[in-house]
Order: sequence, then structure tokens, then C-alpha cells
Amino acid sequence: MAGYFRGKGLVIFTLLISLVLIPLLAGNVMAADQENCLMCHSYSGIGRYTKKGVRKVYYINEKVFRSTVHGSLRCRGCHRSIDAVPHREYTKVDCTVNCHLKEPSTGKEFSHKGIKRIYDASAHSPYRPDGRLKANSELLPTCKYCHENPKYIPDIAQEELGTFRPDLVINVCAQCHENKQWRERFFGHMSRRIMPRRSRADMIDLCLSCHQDAARMSKFNVAPIMAFQDSFHFQGIKFGQRNLPDCLSCHAPPGFAAHSIFPKEDERSAVNPKNKFRYTCGRAECHAKADESFAAGSVHEMRASMMLDMGESQRDEIVNVLAKAATGEKAAAGLRQVSYKDEPGARFKIFILNVVAIAYKLIIGMVLGWMLLHQTLDLIQTIREKITAKAEGHDEHHDEDLYFERLNFNERIQHFFLATAVIMLVITGVMAKIPAESLAGIGILENAGHAIFIWRGIIHRIFGVLLLATSFYHIYYIFFVEAGKRWVREMIPTWKDLTDMGHNHAFLFGFAKERPKFERFNYAEKLEYWTLIIGNTIIGGTGVILWGESSWSKFVVDLSFLLHNMEAIMAIGAISIWHFYTIHFKPGMFPMSWTWIDGKLSAHHMKEEHGALYERLMAERHGHGGGHHGEEK
Repeated sequence: MAGYFRGKGLVIFTLLISLVLIPLLAGNVMAADQENCLMCHSYSGIGRYTKKGVRKVYYINEKVFRSTVHGSLRCRGCHRSIDAVPHREYTKVDCTVNCHLKEPSTGKEFSHKGIKRIYDASAHSPYRPDGRLKANSELLPTCKYCHENPKYIPDIAQEELGTFRPDLVINVCAQCHENKQWRERFFGHMSRRIMPRRSRADMIDLCLSCHQDAARMSKFNVAPIMAFQDSFHFQGIKFGQRNLPDCLSCHAPPGFAAHSIFPKEDERSAVNPKNKFRYTCGRAECHAKADESFAAGSVHEMRASMMLDMGESQRDEIVNVLAKAATGEKAAAGLRQVSYKDEPGARFKIFILNVVAIAYKLIIGMVLGWMLLHQTLDLIQTIREKITAKAEGHDEHHDEDLYFERLNFNERIQHFFLATAVIMLVITGVMAKIPAESLAGIGILENAGHAIFIWRGIIHRIFGVLLLATSFYHIYYIFFVEAGKRWVREMIPTWKDLTDMGHNHAFLFGFAKERPKFERFNYAEKLEYWTLIIGNTIIGGTGVILWGESSWSKFVVDLSFLLHNMEAIMAIGAISIWHFYTIHFKPGMFPMSWTWIDGKLSAHHMKEEHGALYERLMAERHGHGGGHHGEEK
């Protein structure tokens, strides 16, 4: 019995202590949560499923909430229809109602009504000018689609502040304003009006969450944005560059507001043809040296090269949207007409871009496909030749002391600079095409993204200059140096090259017993050489234009960007499939042909790869001496 009372007494003592402590603790909780909402909403598992099976989460992290814009407001200041626990059906929050806060400049109750009026006249408004709802208005963004009650000073703003000390400014305010809480909140309110609340990448993701959705955009007769991720602007942003534009930089630049974005046909729009250069492209911090032609045209125009990568249904849907835009056909709801007439001849220029893109796609596919087939068949036949030669007891190295000069010192130096420039251009060029999520996955952007982006561009230009310098020197070499003159003469295609090509293909497909005997340069090497000349001309010329893009029109820059990228893809593919196989991976060559280093070619390889030249040189050797090229050593 005594044990029972001791146990009962312990329970009573615990209850008494609880009765004393709970009011004390509750006082602090009530000070922060006067309506006791967090008594339930502080549990992370609280929520429910709707009738449609959608999970709703009602958990609130008090510490995070207190640091947000609405952190000092009572819950029912916004959730006004909630008047009982458990909650009955309630209406959605209305952001335009008067708050209990006073607007400090007037002393009136604060409200978002003014912003709502501005928004209702914008392109994103669910209302038509006559006040009626637009068709498919439920697909247009509401306040909460873009605003998620962010922190008062978001992390991105802290990054932008850098070494700036907000506390020092607040201390200055303290000389006149005694209330510390008021000082901090007022400073927070003002500073977040001039600091970004989202990173540029997050802002782009937010806008593209709607504008990249072809199905959604088709409801409003608006072309989807599919090309921005290929732009220079986005390439820099994904590497953490902070001075490149996001969507609002152009659609709501200084002097314009994010809530009053208008269609580009509206003269109130920052991207209207009358305003675009002045307020966007031509600003001092952007392309200050450009003229108005640089800002002409459609910035987000999607090219056929991108559409070829899409699924058939998605492509058909986008074609339908673009067709409506091009013909001026309005959507069923009578929404605004989309126009691509920002500059004279815009439709023709877009047509040219699409034709070039499609032509390059076809050429790249056919050329690289032929190269892959050619080298695969050559590998098979070379392996068969090696096996047969070994079975017959032929010694490939019986005349290894005899070699010929394939490349002189001058040509080897040219090859070194060319190879170095190409390798570095490929590396720094491909870096710009790496998806942002891949870079983020390896954590490369967190510490060095900005520096990588800056140095990537600098290094790319340095080796671009090296490529051009090497190309110009080669022009001098083939025109003014005797060995160079001989080089280019022997590189000129002849009728024999055409017959050799037919004969060799017959051999590769098994219709001929032997390979043809080639001269100093066979048809494959001549094709490689002249495509290199053409490719260097295109890549070098377009690279110069892109480097000084502010001096050119939008169309010239777009065409140069397209040509530069397509020709680079062609070059990377050709080098990987054609050149690397011949010089590195062909049986008997691995790990590489050393000709590019010492300039030598063994008698065995000379006979195997340039049989006609070998026979002529050997005849000259036994007759009246060496020839003028491929001299024996």
C-alpha cells in the first residue's frame, strides 16, 4: 500500500509541476503563435488526401516561417475563413484583402490590390480587357505560382551582398529609430526590393515551367520557348555567372515591373520592337556598342534543328502553334495574335536558318554514317590481310631500316599547332553544352563555376586565334614555299582519285581482291584535307563574328551561331571516326603513327598505304636517284 501511495504521490507531484511549467512555456509559444495554430501544424506528418488523391501537406516549420516575409503576421490575417477546429471547408487565400499592417508612408491598411490591378492588365492576367475570363484561364499563373512566401533576405541575396554588412546600416538607423525589431524588418523590406529573391537559374526555371510546355502555350496561341538553353546567356548562368540576363532582365528591366509584363506587340512591353534595343539589348551593361539591328528579330525563335530531336506528337503540336503564329490565325478564344514581323524579311530569315539546320543535319548524318561504314569495313579487311600475311609467313618488318620522309619539319610544326588548337577548342566548346544539372551533380558550380565560365571563354578565344594563325600561315606556306606548293598540287583531286575510290569500295565490300595503289595522298586524305580547309574557314569566320556580335545584326549572329555549332559537330565526328582510326586504331598503327612527330613512314607502310608512290620511288632509286617527295632515308 505504501508503494502504491509513493507511486501515486509521484504522479501527483509531476502533474503539479506540469501545471506550473505549462503556462510559463505556453506564454512564449503564444507570443509567437497567438492562435495556437502550431499546436497541430508543427507536426511534420500533418496533412490529408483530397478526393482526387492529391496529397496536401500542412506542416509549418516555425523557425523558417518566422524568417519569411509574412513571418510577423497572424495566420488568420490571411486564412480568414478558418473559424473552427477541426477546420471546415474554407476559401482560398485572397492576396488583395486589407492586412492589419499599416503602410508606413500613408498610415493606411496595407493591401496588394494595387499590384493586382497592374497584374490584371498584363499578359499573364486571367481576364480579357472587357473583364471577362480568358479561355483556359486556369492555366495562367496565380500569385502563389510565383510567390512562395520567401525568406526576408534569401540566400541568393546574401551572395549578392558579398562583404556588405547589413548590421552596420541598421546601427545607423538606430540613431533615430529606437525599436530594433522595426529597424530590422524595415531594412529587410527595403533591401529585398533591390536584391534578387531568386537566382537567375531559378527564375529561368520558373518561367520555363509554363513557357516550355508546348501543350499549355498552344492554348494561348503562343510559341513555346525551346531555344533559350542553347543561348550564350544561359550557358553563363548555369556556370554561376551573375551579370548575364534572365527572363526578367529583358521582360521587366529597370523602369518596368514583373507584374506588368505585356505581349511584345503592346507598346508598353519592354521587348516591343520600339523599346527592345533601348531597354534591353542596348543597355550600358549589355551590348552598349551594338546598333538597333542587333536587337531585331525573335530572340527565342526555335529552329528546325531542335525540332528534329523531338518526338513526333510534340513536334506536330509545336508546328501547329507556329503555323497559327505565322499565318496570323487566332486561337478559338480570340487571344492575341503572335507576330514574328519584328524586322523586314523576318520570315525569310527564319526560313534560311531552318534550311541551314536541316541541311547540316542531313549532311552530318550521311557523311559520318559513310565514314563509320567505311572505317568499319576497312578494319575488317585489314584484320583479314594481317591474318593472311601471317599465315603465309610474310614479315612486315623485313625492310624496317628503310623509311621515307612523309612530313617535313615545317609541316609537323603546323600539325602540332593545329592539333593543339582543335583539342582545346573542342574541350572548351563542349563545356558550354554540358547540362547544368550534370555540372551541379558533381558540385563544380558551387565553388568555381564563375571562374570556369570566364576562363573557358578566354581559353576558347586564345586557341581560336591560334587556329586562325595556323590557317593563315598554311595559306602562306602553300603559296610561297616550294614544299607547300608541291603539297597543294598533290592535294588537288584527280580522275584517279575517283577510280581509286570506286576500286577501294569494291574491295571493302568484297567485290575486288586487292586494294588500289595510292599516290602520296589518297582520296580519303584529300577529302579530309579539303573538308578541313572548308571547316576552318566556316568555324574561324563565324567565331570572329560571334566574338564581336554587337557589331552584327541578330540574323547574322543567329546564322553564325548555327554554322559554328554544326560545323563543330561535323569536325568532332570526322576526327573521331576518320582521323583517329587511321592514325591511332588501325591494326599496325596502335597506339599511334609516329609520323606526326618524326615525319617518317616505314617502307612497309609506304607500300601498304601509298603503293603507286612506293613503286615509283623504288624505280627511281634503282634508276637515277630519289624523287622530289617521299624521299627515302
